[in-house]
Amino acid sequence: MLTSALFGTLIAIASSSLPKGLVIGPDASGRSFSARLGVRYAPQPVRFQKATMATNWRESTMDQRPQECEQMDFYKKHNMSEDCLFMNIYGPTDPEALPEKLPVLVYIHGGAYKFGTSNEFKPKDMTNLAMAGFVVVAFQYRLSALGFLALNGTSTPNLGLHDSHLALEFIHKNIGFFGGNAQNVTLIGQSAGACTAHALAISPATNHALFKRVVLMSAVVDVCFEGTFGGPSNTVPAMDTWKSGVCAPATTDAELKECLMKAPASEIIGADMYLYKNWQLVVDGYFFPRHPAQMERSSRGHDILIGVTTDEWAFFENLFTATIAGLTWDEAYFKRQLGIWAGLSEAKDMDLMVDFYLDGKKDDNSSMHWYERTVQALTDLIFHLPTVTEVSRILAADKPPAIQIYTFDVRNPIKSGNDNFHSQHGDELHYLFGNQTQVLPQFRDVVLGFAKEGKFPAETTHRHHLRGSLVIKGELPYTAYQPHFCPRAEKLKKILLRRQRIPTSVFDNLI
Repeated sequence: MLTSALFGTLIAIASSSLPKGLVIGPDASGRSFSARLGVRYAPQPVRFQKATMATNWRESTMDQRPQECEQMDFYKKHNMSEDCLFMNIYGPTDPEALPEKLPVLVYIHGGAYKFGTSNEFKPKDMTNLAMAGFVVVAFQYRLSALGFLALNGTSTPNLGLHDSHLALEFIHKNIGFFGGNAQNVTLIGQSAGACTAHALAISPATNHALFKRVVLMSAVVDVCFEGTFGGPSNTVPAMDTWKSGVCAPATTDAELKECLMKAPASEIIGADMYLYKNWQLVVDGYFFPRHPAQMERSSRGHDILIGVTTDEWAFFENLFTATIAGLTWDEAYFKRQLGIWAGLSEAKDMDLMVDFYLDGKKDDNSSMHWYERTVQALTDLIFHLPTVTEVSRILAADKPPAIQIYTFDVRNPIKSGNDNFHSQHGDELHYLFGNQTQVLPQFRDVVLGFAKEGKFPAETTHRHHLRGSLVIKGELPYTAYQPHFCPRAEKLKKILLRRQRIPTSVFDNLI
C-alpha cells in the first residue's frame, strides 16, 4: 500500500472494489476513511445544453482534486474547464464492511452562481464529517453564463440547476457503492447553494425521492431569483458586453448564441468583470412555472432547517469597499447601496428605510453610524426579510413540513472588523466543515443531528449560540414562530404590512 503526506496527514492509496482514492487515517478508533476525489457524474456537456449522466465513472483513480468549472480566476490559481461535472465523496474506506448504510450529506456550494468548487474545503476537514457517521458529497455545477444564461427561445435556462438535479440522480443511483443510504439524503446549501437546495425542494419538476431533508444557510430561493430585487438579470448587461466585444456585430439572440457557442470560455466568463450582481434563476416553465413567491409550499416530504447569520451583509460591505480609499458612509451612500443591491428606487421607499434604520438617531451623521445602518438594512432586505417571509409561507401551507429556524450569532475569531457585528455571511461554514468545529461543536451537533435522524434540539429560546431555536413538528399547531428570530426584519415586515402599501415589486415578493 502506497503512502504520502498529501494534505498534511497520512494518506494511503485505498485498495477496494471501488477505484483508488485517498485514505485518511486511521483515527483514534482505528478507522480509516476515504476521500474519493473527482468522481465524474456527467461527461463534458455540450455548451448551453443539458448534461447527461456518466456511465464510466469508475474509470478514474479518484485521488486527484477535479478541475473546476469555468469562473473568474483573479489569482490564477485554479485549474478550470467546461469538463467540470465532478463530485468529491468522503466516506468509509471499505463500505462493504459496514453493518448498514450511512446517512448522506450533500453540500451545495455558494458563490453567487459565479464562483465555487467542490474543492472548497480540505479533504481532511470534509472527512471529519464522515467520521461522525456520514457519507459526505460535494459536487460542482456550471457557473456564470455557462450555467445560468437565459436567451429568449434559444437556450435552456437554469442549466446549473439541471446539473444539480443530475448530480442528485447520480448520488441516488450510486451512493450505495460508497456506503451511503440513498433513502436518507440531506442537502446542505449555503448562499447560492441554499437557493439551489430550496429551489429543488419546492419545484414540481424535482424528483423528490432524491433527498429527505434540507438545510438552508443564509439564503432562500427568492434571494437568487430574477425580479426579486428589481432590475434585469445578468443576461441583459452580459449580452451588451459580448455584442460590443467578442461577439460583435451580433444583434439578435440567435446570432449571439451562435457566436457564444464558438467563443473561448474565458471570453464568455470575462463579462462577469463588469457584472456586480449574481447570476439568477429564472422562470423557465420547467423547474419554475412562475416566480417562487407565487409557488405553493405544501410539504413534499422534506423537513427543513433554515437559518441566517446576524450580520450577513458585513462580509460584502467589507469586500466591496476594502480597496476604496477615503470612502465616507453617509445618507447618500446608504440610499445608493439600497438602490444597487436591493432594487429600491422610489423616494418613499428610501425615506421609509432611512426613518426605520435611523431609529431616532437622526443627529448621528458619523461615517461609522451610516456604515452600520447600511449593513443592517442590506442584511435585512437581502437575507433576513426573505427568510422570515419564507418561513411564514411554509407555515401557511396546507401541509407544512417540519421546520426549525435558527440565527447564528458567533464572532468569527479569524476575522477582524467592527465590534458591533458578530457573524457575517459564510461564517457558519467554518464551524461545520472547517477548522473551527472543535471551538463550537454545538452548531455542528445541531446540523448533524438533523441530517442523521431528522432530530431538532429541544424547544428553547437560547441554545448555546443558536437563537430562534423553535421546533415546529407536523403534529403541533402551526402558529407564528417566536418573535426573536430576526426581530428587526420582523418589525420591518409588520410596518410594511400595516401601511397596506405595495411600494415596489421588491417588497411585493418579500412580504
